[in-house]
Amino acid sequence: VPRVGARDQIGEPYVWGAAGPDAWDCSGLTMGAWRAGGISLPHYSGAQVGFGDAVDWTTAPIQPGDLIFLETFAGSGVIGHVGIAVSATEWVQAPRSGEVVRTSTIPAHRIVAVRRLLED
Repeated sequence: VPRVGARDQIGEPYVWGAAGPDAWDCSGLTMGAWRAGGISLPHYSGAQVGFGDAVDWTTAPIQPGDLIFLETFAGSGVIGHVGIAVSATEWVQAPRSGEVVRTSTIPAHRIVAVRRLLED
């Protein structure tokens, strides 16, 4: 799990293309959190899905630190969002313009991929 958690950024604004320290977009948040943990990720959710190990979230529980990738809209299959799991059902995400970094329930019906960057 990243040493400096994405949870530390809760309440900071979403700004497209931002990667901190006071504003974030979704992939900027995951990139910044994992950079603090010593792992370098690109600033693009579609590229971040190529890092780490694939997790079959339908048979294995999501773990804190896992990257959760959502499709743009249900059924599209196109990655449009990423966040970091804080439990099997909750994550930290930078949702969209006009909103702030927050913890919320992972929308399982839109998960396209789960990637684990570190094994326990």
